[in-house]
Amino acid sequence: MTEERSWAQQIVDRFFEVREFPTQLDCGDHARRITGASTVREVDIPGSLSYTVLCTDSSDERSGLIVSFRQRESALDQTLIELARFIHGDLVPEATFHGNMPHSDPPLLVYTMACLSGSPCLQLFSTETELSPREEARYMCFVKHLASLPDLFNQEYVQVLTHNDLSQTNILISEDNFEITGIVDWSLAKVLPFGMELDTLLLSTGYMDLSGWHNYTCRERMISYFWDEFWAHCRVFDDKRQHEIRTMAMQATKIGAVLRYAFQRNADDTMQDNIAQFSEYFPTEFEYFEEKARIYESTLHRNNSLFQRSM
Repeated sequence: MTEERSWAQQIVDRFFEVREFPTQLDCGDHARRITGASTVREVDIPGSLSYTVLCTDSSDERSGLIVSFRQRESALDQTLIELARFIHGDLVPEATFHGNMPHSDPPLLVYTMACLSGSPCLQLFSTETELSPREEARYMCFVKHLASLPDLFNQEYVQVLTHNDLSQTNILISEDNFEITGIVDWSLAKVLPFGMELDTLLLSTGYMDLSGWHNYTCRERMISYFWDEFWAHCRVFDDKRQHEIRTMAMQATKIGAVLRYAFQRNADDTMQDNIAQFSEYFPTEFEYFEEKARIYESTLHRNNSLFQRSM
């Protein structure tokens, strides 16, 4: 009887099955040559457009290096990485480019970066609706740190550097108190209206299982705490201005959700729609936000090209 592969191994297998070269073993050998490490292991949660390993010389993995083999479509823009580090500091790992993986077909770009502390949210968030006081305190710590991320915004129309894939696999948090310790994989980053990724906040207020979506009992307190912390961090105390920003942000949140869940991003960064499935869940406002999402998607590349030329 064939042993069932884990979902993580299935993702890795799909990444390599379309390649003439390298194999998974070849990538491990190349990572050892770059880092001089004695031990190489896959990260716990792989990406779909990259293969990433942790290289260490000791049992302390925090001193190790991450080596990421990335498809061209998932290249890391050094200008945006520098901007992200300017805004968020050490939460964003500095990436060093090591050129193409020799003889890779299709080509793979190789990067190294420091191994940040913490674990992906996906591994730590609860699957129980009723949280203990200690667990609830950890979630409040998480949303407090989440509220500090959308920094450097325009006072007239809120524009921020947006990660653009701020999923629970790319946010690292402390196991002790859920403090955010790192944000990884900035390959899709763009400057977008604030709120395009606020579904990250909403998705942290509950969990999904086979029976559907379940809110944590402290959901409303988490959302309220996020906004209180956000206003304090950004020093926005005027009620009218708070209302304007929050209204725009929540509209952008819906547009971002449509872009993320009603459209499938292809390897070449084009979009393929999953309209029928998505509209079943959000029928009332779908048509309006679908139109808005298409407008945003058609202008993203133009706006970010202008941004790149201004840097």
